[in-house]
Amino acid sequence: MSNNLQRKPSRILSNGIGLSNILTKYKMLGQPIPTVEDNGEEFRVILPLL
Repeated sequence: MSNNLQRKPSRILSNGIGLSNILTKYKMLGQPIPTVEDNGEEFRVILPLL
């Protein structure tokens, strides 16, 4: 599944925990790391099934 990239006009403050937390959990479980793609038009995160 992918979504059109819809950047906000003003940058929202974020601590960046959401995506990095997912990547850390997969690493801790010894699973393949999710793929993150941003081609400027779409933002996609591919999560391997556990």
